[in-house]
Amino acid sequence: MALTTDLEAYYKLDGNSDDSVGSNDWTDSNITYVTWKINNCADFNGSSWKITIDESSLPLWSSDRTIYTRIKSDANNWIIWSYGQRGWIRKMMSLGISATGYLTVYNYWADYTTTQLITPWTRYFVLVTYNGTEEEVFVGDTSIWTYTVALDTTASVNFTLGNFPNVGAGGRYDGLIDEVWIMSRVATSTEITELYNSWDGLQYPFTSTANTTAFFQLF
Repeated sequence: MALTTDLEAYYKLDGNSDDSVGSNDWTDSNITYVTWKINNCADFNGSSWKITIDESSLPLWSSDRTIYTRIKSDANNWIIWSYGQRGWIRKMMSLGISATGYLTVYNYWADYTTTQLITPWTRYFVLVTYNGTEEEVFVGDTSIWTYTVALDTTASVNFTLGNFPNVGAGGRYDGLIDEVWIMSRVATSTEITELYNSWDGLQYPFTSTANTTAFFQLF
Protein backbone atom coordinates (compact mmCIF):
# COMPACT_ATOMS: atom_id res chain seq x y z
CA MET A 1 0.00 0.00 0.00
CA ALA A 2 0.99 3.61 -0.47
CA LEU A 3 1.94 5.73 2.52
CA THR A 4 -1.06 7.91 1.73
CA THR A 5 -3.50 4.99 2.13
CA ASP A 6 -5.66 5.50 5.26
CA LEU A 7 -3.71 8.61 6.20
CA GLU A 8 -6.09 10.55 8.45
CA ALA A 9 -4.00 13.65 9.16
CA TYR A 10 -0.57 15.06 8.43
CA TYR A 11 0.95 18.05 10.19
CA LYS A 12 4.00 19.46 8.43
CA LEU A 13 4.34 22.13 11.14
CA ASP A 14 5.80 24.47 8.55
CA GLY A 15 4.70 27.65 10.29
CA ASN A 16 1.31 26.39 11.49
CA SER A 17 -0.44 23.26 12.79
CA ASP A 18 -2.89 22.87 9.90
CA ASP A 19 -3.73 19.42 8.58
CA SER A 20 -2.27 18.88 5.10
CA VAL A 21 -4.53 15.88 4.40
CA GLY A 22 -7.95 16.82 5.79
CA SER A 23 -9.55 19.44 7.99
CA ASN A 24 -8.35 18.25 11.41
CA ASP A 25 -6.41 21.41 12.23
CA TRP A 26 -4.76 21.72 15.63
CA THR A 27 -4.98 24.69 18.02
CA ASP A 28 -1.67 26.33 18.97
CA SER A 29 -0.88 27.67 22.43
CA ASN A 30 2.14 30.00 22.19
CA ILE A 31 4.00 27.86 19.65
CA THR A 32 7.08 29.19 17.87
CA TYR A 33 8.08 27.81 14.47
CA VAL A 34 11.76 27.53 13.54
CA THR A 35 13.82 26.14 10.66
CA TRP A 36 14.69 22.46 10.93
CA LYS A 37 15.36 19.37 8.83
CA ILE A 38 12.40 19.65 6.46
CA ASN A 39 11.45 23.33 6.23
CA ASN A 40 10.11 24.31 9.69
CA CYS A 41 9.02 22.65 12.93
CA ALA A 42 7.23 23.48 16.18
CA ASP A 43 9.45 24.68 19.04
CA PHE A 44 8.12 23.99 22.56
CA ASN A 45 9.48 25.83 25.60
CA GLY A 46 8.71 23.34 28.37
CA SER A 47 6.34 25.80 30.00
CA SER A 48 3.12 27.11 28.46
CA TRP A 49 3.34 25.78 24.91
CA LYS A 50 1.30 22.94 23.45
CA ILE A 51 -0.84 22.01 20.45
CA THR A 52 -4.24 20.35 20.88
CA ILE A 53 -6.99 18.87 18.75
CA ASP A 54 -10.47 17.83 19.91
CA GLU A 55 -10.80 14.03 19.86
CA SER A 56 -14.27 14.26 18.38
CA SER A 57 -12.87 15.51 15.09
CA LEU A 58 -10.12 12.90 14.90
CA PRO A 59 -10.94 9.70 16.86
CA LEU A 60 -7.84 7.78 17.86
CA TRP A 61 -7.24 4.28 19.23
CA SER A 62 -10.80 3.15 18.52
CA SER A 63 -9.18 0.83 15.99
CA ASP A 64 -5.77 0.24 14.39
CA ARG A 65 -3.54 3.32 14.40
CA THR A 66 -0.06 4.57 13.58
CA ILE A 67 1.36 7.83 14.93
CA TYR A 68 4.68 9.13 13.64
CA THR A 69 6.79 12.15 14.53
CA ARG A 70 10.33 13.50 14.65
CA ILE A 71 11.77 15.00 17.79
CA LYS A 72 14.79 16.76 19.24
CA SER A 73 14.36 17.16 22.98
CA ASP A 74 16.18 19.75 25.09
CA ALA A 75 15.62 17.87 28.36
CA ASN A 76 14.18 14.74 29.99
CA ASN A 77 10.83 14.01 31.65
CA TRP A 78 8.55 15.44 28.97
CA ILE A 79 5.47 14.29 27.06
CA ILE A 80 5.93 14.22 23.28
CA TRP A 81 2.26 13.53 22.56
CA SER A 82 -0.69 12.33 24.56
CA TYR A 83 -4.15 11.04 23.78
CA GLY A 84 -6.13 10.89 26.99
CA GLN A 85 -6.49 12.32 30.46
CA ARG A 86 -3.73 12.56 32.99
CA GLY A 87 -5.44 12.03 36.37
CA TRP A 88 -4.66 8.98 38.44
CA ILE A 89 -5.21 6.80 35.40
CA ARG A 90 -3.61 7.99 32.21
CA LYS A 91 -6.47 7.04 29.93
CA MET A 92 -5.51 6.09 26.41
CA MET A 93 -1.83 6.49 25.62
CA SER A 94 1.03 8.96 25.79
CA LEU A 95 4.59 8.90 24.49
CA GLY A 96 7.31 10.74 26.36
CA ILE A 97 10.78 10.80 27.82
CA SER A 98 11.36 9.62 31.38
CA ALA A 99 13.29 11.51 34.04
CA THR A 100 16.22 9.20 33.33
CA GLY A 101 16.11 10.00 29.62
CA TYR A 102 14.47 6.89 28.15
CA LEU A 103 11.66 6.80 25.61
CA THR A 104 8.57 5.83 27.61
CA VAL A 105 4.98 4.82 26.83
CA TYR A 106 2.41 5.83 29.43
CA ASN A 107 -0.99 4.15 29.39
CA TYR A 108 -3.83 3.23 31.70
CA TRP A 109 -2.21 2.80 35.13
CA ALA A 110 1.29 1.95 33.91
CA ASP A 111 4.51 3.44 32.55
CA TYR A 112 6.55 1.30 30.17
CA THR A 113 10.13 2.45 29.74
CA THR A 114 11.85 1.24 26.59
CA THR A 115 15.58 0.62 26.22
CA GLN A 116 15.96 3.62 23.90
CA LEU A 117 17.94 6.42 25.52
CA ILE A 118 16.94 9.83 24.14
CA THR A 119 20.02 12.02 24.12
CA PRO A 120 19.21 15.75 24.43
CA TRP A 121 19.72 17.76 21.24
CA THR A 122 19.77 14.62 19.10
CA ARG A 123 17.19 14.06 16.39
CA TYR A 124 15.00 10.96 16.41
CA PHE A 125 12.37 9.40 14.16
CA VAL A 126 9.72 7.83 16.45
CA LEU A 127 6.72 5.80 15.31
CA VAL A 128 4.07 3.99 17.40
CA THR A 129 1.53 1.46 16.13
CA TYR A 130 -1.51 -0.08 17.84
CA ASN A 131 -3.38 -3.05 16.36
CA GLY A 132 -6.16 -3.33 18.93
CA THR A 133 -4.06 -5.67 21.07
CA GLU A 134 -0.42 -4.59 20.96
CA GLU A 135 1.50 -1.35 20.91
CA GLU A 136 4.82 -1.31 19.07
CA VAL A 137 7.41 1.47 19.18
CA PHE A 138 9.94 2.09 16.41
CA VAL A 139 12.99 4.35 16.43
CA GLY A 140 14.23 4.78 12.89
CA ASP A 141 12.88 1.65 11.23
CA THR A 142 13.83 -0.60 14.15
CA SER A 143 11.24 -2.02 16.53
CA ILE A 144 12.43 -1.38 20.09
CA TRP A 145 9.38 -2.29 22.19
CA THR A 146 6.18 -4.34 21.94
CA TYR A 147 3.56 -4.79 24.65
CA THR A 148 0.04 -6.21 24.89
CA VAL A 149 -2.35 -3.62 26.29
CA ALA A 150 -6.09 -3.00 26.39
CA LEU A 151 -6.70 0.70 25.93
CA ASP A 152 -9.78 2.51 27.22
CA THR A 153 -11.40 3.87 24.05
CA THR A 154 -14.54 5.26 25.70
CA ALA A 155 -13.28 8.54 27.15
CA SER A 156 -13.93 11.81 25.35
CA VAL A 157 -10.58 13.54 25.51
CA ASN A 158 -8.08 15.57 23.50
CA PHE A 159 -5.02 14.62 21.53
CA THR A 160 -2.21 16.92 22.63
CA LEU A 161 1.25 17.55 21.26
CA GLY A 162 3.85 18.59 23.82
CA ASN A 163 1.85 17.97 27.00
CA PHE A 164 -0.81 15.91 28.74
CA PRO A 165 -4.32 17.11 27.80
CA ASN A 166 -5.90 19.68 30.11
CA VAL A 167 -2.94 19.88 32.48
CA GLY A 168 -1.35 22.85 34.18
CA ALA A 169 2.26 22.14 35.04
CA GLY A 170 3.52 18.58 34.61
CA GLY A 171 4.69 16.96 31.43
CA ARG A 172 5.39 19.96 29.25
CA TYR A 173 7.76 19.23 26.41
CA ASP A 174 10.93 21.22 25.81
CA GLY A 175 12.36 20.91 22.31
CA LEU A 176 11.40 20.45 18.67
CA ILE A 177 8.62 18.36 17.12
CA ASP A 178 8.04 17.96 13.40
CA GLU A 179 6.21 15.98 10.69
CA VAL A 180 3.40 14.47 12.79
CA TRP A 181 1.04 12.10 11.04
CA ILE A 182 -1.77 9.76 11.98
CA MET A 183 -2.82 6.69 10.00
CA SER A 184 -5.97 4.61 10.59
CA ARG A 185 -4.12 1.33 10.21
CA VAL A 186 -0.85 -0.27 11.25
CA ALA A 187 1.98 0.78 8.96
CA THR A 188 3.91 -2.13 7.45
CA SER A 189 7.62 -2.65 8.04
CA THR A 190 8.25 -1.75 4.39
CA GLU A 191 6.35 1.52 4.77
CA ILE A 192 8.19 2.39 7.98
CA THR A 193 11.53 1.87 6.25
CA GLU A 194 10.36 3.96 3.29
CA LEU A 195 9.23 6.79 5.54
CA TYR A 196 12.38 6.68 7.62
CA ASN A 197 14.42 6.83 4.39
CA SER A 198 17.82 6.30 6.04
CA TRP A 199 17.17 9.25 8.38
CA ASP A 200 16.51 11.60 5.45
CA GLY A 201 12.76 11.33 5.99
CA LEU A 202 9.88 11.90 3.59
CA GLN A 203 7.22 14.60 3.79
CA TYR A 204 3.65 14.28 2.57
CA PRO A 205 2.78 13.45 -0.21
CA PHE A 206 5.91 11.23 0.12
CA THR A 207 6.97 11.60 -3.49
CA SER A 208 10.57 12.66 -2.93
CA THR A 209 13.20 13.23 -0.29
CA ALA A 210 12.85 16.73 1.11
CA ASN A 211 16.47 17.01 2.11
CA THR A 212 19.53 14.93 1.23
CA THR A 213 21.36 15.68 4.48
CA ALA A 214 21.22 12.82 6.99
CA PHE A 215 18.35 13.35 9.43
CA PHE A 216 20.15 11.89 12.44
CA GLN A 217 22.44 14.70 13.55
CA LEU A 218 23.81 15.77 16.90
CA PHE A 219 22.78 19.40 16.67
